[in-house]
Amino acid sequence: MNRFKKILGFSKGKAATFLAMASIVGFIASPASANEESWNLEVNVVDTGCTPIITPPMWSPDPIVTYNDVDGNEVDLDTLDWDWSVSFSLSLDITPGQESCELTSIDPSGTVEASFTSTDNLAIDALTCSGVDICDAYTLYQMMGSQLTGTIDTRGLTAEGTYSGTLNVVWTPAG
Repeated sequence: MNRFKKILGFSKGKAATFLAMASIVGFIASPASANEESWNLEVNVVDTGCTPIITPPMWSPDPIVTYNDVDGNEVDLDTLDWDWSVSFSLSLDITPGQESCELTSIDPSGTVEASFTSTDNLAIDALTCSGVDICDAYTLYQMMGSQLTGTIDTRGLTAEGTYSGTLNVVWTPAG
């Protein structure tokens, strides 16, 4: 071993250091090799299962007409010269519809038309949503609270008794 020392000219410790350095230099100098990996990426699309249920706008007219006068629907033959009308209102109770998945409101649409017929000599003096004044359902719902109003003209009545007529209301939704 001494001979090895003499030939190389350094000690065992120096030889180990030299070998270690040589291996590092050899590693750095050697060509790099790359490893490659790949992955498939996936996206799953699902349907939450919400099938929309459309509830259309509806109405639920009050079965009872409200007479707005102090005496209700009663008129006195003695006062017909100055008190010749009976006013009334009827709640149509128009409500918006709904779409179930998005929980969105569906506004009432279309037209509301009212008419009055009587064989008992009664006439209508004023009636919302009649004749050329056909109402837009949304406006009636929004602005008038779904209230249909009118005034019955009683000037043609000359005898005591109960007189009647028929109020007919038609809502024709759009679409």
